[in-house]
Amino acid sequence: MLSALHQAGVQNPDIFIISPFRVVASEMRKLLRRNGELLQGLGLDPDQFPVKNVGTVHTVQGREADTVIFLLGAPKASQNGARQWAGSPENLLNVAVSRAKRNLYVVGSRGAWMGAGRFSVAAKLLDVR
Repeated sequence: MLSALHQAGVQNPDIFIISPFRVVASEMRKLLRRNGELLQGLGLDPDQFPVKNVGTVHTVQGREADTVIFLLGAPKASQNGARQWAGSPENLLNVAVSRAKRNLYVVGSRGAWMGAGRFSVAAKLLDVR
């Protein structure tokens, strides 16, 4: 998604990349640090963006961005407990969704997540792309 923004000539996007899971957020920060040129091409600080704009849902509580990319992770069938944990408290999904002022992208296996607590509601309401 960030590459598409770069190719479209977008500069300084106001964006959060968040996940219910620390390991997913941590791996995304590592990936972005390895792709510092992409962040620079977007006009973003490759040292600061992964720290300030990528994290768990709880790290962005109380803040907003124009766009939120919500990474669900836990793609394996064996990780059903993790999906249920993330989808059970209503407030986790609410915090994630309400951080986005304009755009919300939910990234994950819809089939895997649609049965996990409150994510079933999101699966019904969100378009698939």
